[in-house]
Amino acid sequence: MARKQSHQTHHGSANRPRFWGRHAVIAALANPDRTVTKLWGTHEALGALALPPALPVVYADVADLGRMVPSDAPHQGLVAEVEPLGDVWLGDLLDAGREDVRPLVVLDQVTDPHNVGAVLRSAAAFDALGIVTQDRHAPSEGGALARAASGALELVPWVRVVRRCRRRSPLVKSHSYSVPRARDCAKTSRRTAMRWRVCRFQRRSKA
Repeated sequence: MARKQSHQTHHGSANRPRFWGRHAVIAALANPDRTVTKLWGTHEALGALALPPALPVVYADVADLGRMVPSDAPHQGLVAEVEPLGDVWLGDLLDAGREDVRPLVVLDQVTDPHNVGAVLRSAAAFDALGIVTQDRHAPSEGGALARAASGALELVPWVRVVRRCRRRSPLVKSHSYSVPRARDCAKTSRRTAMRWRVCRFQRRSKA
C-alpha cells in the first residue's frame, strides 16, 4: 500500500520514537515496512530473539533500560529505536477494502495515546480495514501508544486526515454511527458490518 512521507515525532533521537515491551518491539522487528535503527535489551530478552545481523544491539541491565523510558513503564527488557511509518492514503485504504465488509474505525479527537493504542488492538482483533484520525488531534507514534497497541500498530493501517477536508472526504458517503467505548465499537462493527461501513469513536465531552 502506498505511503506518504513519514509522520514526524519528537521521542528518541533524530525524531525517532522509542518502543518498549516485548509485543511492541517484536512486532516492529517483524514488520517489513518498519525500520528498527537500534535495539537495547537484557541478555535474557535479546537471547530469545532472532535478530538481523546488521541491527545495532546494545546489551543493558534493567536499571539502564528503565532510564530510557518513562517512569514505571514496563519495558520487559527490550527498548527499540525506530523510524516512523509512512502515512497511508485514505483513497488507497478504501480501494483495498472495496470488495469486503470489514469496518473502518474513525477516531474523532481522541488524543490519549493509551486510548488510541487500545483501539488499534481492538481493530486488529476484529480485522478492521484500518483506523482514521485527524492529523492535529491524535498522538504521534510513540512508546506508550505502541505498548498499549500490543503489536497492532504494525498490523492495522492508520490514516491521518486534515479536518478541513472532512466535507469532501470519501467517508462522507459512508454510513456512520458513534459509540462511547472502543470495545463497543469493535463488537458493534462486527455485528452490523453488512449494513455499516464506518465505526466512529468520539472523545466524550466534559460535563
